[in-house]
Amino acid sequence: MYRLLSLIKTGTDVLQENRKRTTVVIVNVMAIIPAILAFIMGPVLLTITGSWQTLIYPWIEAAVLTIAVILNKKHQFNRAALLTFLVHSFGLFFFGLLLGKAACIEGIVIFMIGFSFLLFERRKEQILSISFLLVIALLLELNAFFHVVQHLPYPESAGNLMYGIIFFLVTFLNIMVLRFYSQDFSDWIRRLEIKSMSKSTFIAKTSHDLRGSINVIESILEDWFDPSHSQPGAPITVDYDQVSNMYFATQDVKLVMNDVLSLSKIESGSYDDITRSSVRIREWFSKRAAGYQVLGNRKAVKIACRIDDDVPEYIITDAAKMHRIVINLLTNAIKFTRNDTVVRLHVYLQADTTICLDIADEGFGIEEKNLEKIFSPYVSQQHQQTESTGLGLTISRHFARRMGGNITVRSVPGNGSVFTLSLPLEPGTIPQAKVLPPPSQHPLNANSLDHLLPFDVLVMDDDMMCRTIAQRLLSKMVRNVMLADSFEKGLWLANEQPPNLILLDLNMPGFSGKEMLYKIKNHPQLADVPVIICSADAYEETIADMKNFGADGYLVKPITTSSQLYNEIVKFSRTVAS
Repeated sequence: MYRLLSLIKTGTDVLQENRKRTTVVIVNVMAIIPAILAFIMGPVLLTITGSWQTLIYPWIEAAVLTIAVILNKKHQFNRAALLTFLVHSFGLFFFGLLLGKAACIEGIVIFMIGFSFLLFERRKEQILSISFLLVIALLLELNAFFHVVQHLPYPESAGNLMYGIIFFLVTFLNIMVLRFYSQDFSDWIRRLEIKSMSKSTFIAKTSHDLRGSINVIESILEDWFDPSHSQPGAPITVDYDQVSNMYFATQDVKLVMNDVLSLSKIESGSYDDITRSSVRIREWFSKRAAGYQVLGNRKAVKIACRIDDDVPEYIITDAAKMHRIVINLLTNAIKFTRNDTVVRLHVYLQADTTICLDIADEGFGIEEKNLEKIFSPYVSQQHQQTESTGLGLTISRHFARRMGGNITVRSVPGNGSVFTLSLPLEPGTIPQAKVLPPPSQHPLNANSLDHLLPFDVLVMDDDMMCRTIAQRLLSKMVRNVMLADSFEKGLWLANEQPPNLILLDLNMPGFSGKEMLYKIKNHPQLADVPVIICSADAYEETIADMKNFGADGYLVKPITTSSQLYNEIVKFSRTVAS
């Protein structure tokens, strides 16, 4: 019995999500149990019919079904599920031809339809699988009517006996399917209720975080534009602290939105690729600590950074994901620590194989029972000073594990917490020089045109702020920028002065992204012009879909740095030159 349970759980050791674990268990059960039944039924059918075919074919089916369990053991879950479905489907067709009405086709079809809904989550897959089963059932009915293929000869009494045995077995399988449905449905309702409550809390906390940051920006702007302080059109005195507060408020908003997007990707099963490069790690950590000291100044919090001498100058890692992790941990430490305290960063090596970062605060600490709960989505510490949305730690640990490391926490209530990021150590080397934007000291005048890329860029975007940002960034790197606030105006400008590069917003009034891309790629003057999509839609599915449809590049808004834009458009230098 223990071995059977172990077989049923084959492949679930690497899965964390309950739904996926359940699906793998269902595949194993619907492979193992029918395989055992087929192995037993072979000799029984041989005894009844006297035909060796009824012995060999069930055993072949049983052998093939065991391959599905092997595939699950190798973590090839989709192949295992598809193989199980196809074996049962072709078994239905084959034994329907071999045994005729004695095969209890109706009962097996009902079982297979229920099995399809358990096996496949997507509506399209469910429709295709059920359509496939109905086609098989129709072909068997037509064969029974026209007698194209004759079934094995057997007496009526033997046929009734086989029908009864198969009916009993199919009823048993249908009961198993219903059992899975009842358990899955109750679990689904329970998870839905928990998730609904959690998401309500999440929305409230996210709204709180966004409102807090927006209020900082709004209050500073109101102070600047207050008529009692300055006349309209008069110069405004800008204080450094106000500007720094606005900057970190925008960074907070960006961090929250990035966490929400990353979580949606994780829940949908879509994962960002790991991009490894050589990073000057000692300088990297020092700059993050110094940069966020401005945020610490709000609470009179000092950020102290200590890097052990044996930490190498360069390591190989994913700098973008490490940035997200460290900023999430550092931001939380500053938020949760008490005023006028110290947040300590300590970078060190562990056993010469792992690089570790400790971020210690002097806050109120976390109770031991909540140490793992804080890594769950939509969960944050229950304390009046908590400002976290409960997503940062979830995303950070996910990224760390994707990079081969982990995040752990230790805490003493009343004495603060220490979060430890550990990553595999791979010493790096000095990276090769990268292509960077033209130096900003070159002013935009006749003498500086030699430093600009030979691009005539057409920007199509209905958002005025996006057009302004694009013009500000592009004017430093290309020779000509044309702006259009609608797709029709963009086409008119293209006819007047053909561009050699187009930046296209994905959502414009009256047109979808695919419609605009199709019109551009079929325009006689624009068919060969590279098109870069600019959109806030950062889902991998959308990016891949637009590139497959003909987009030459894809930039995710907000585009905040010139290097981000420059490194994308410079790819088309050869295309433009030719």
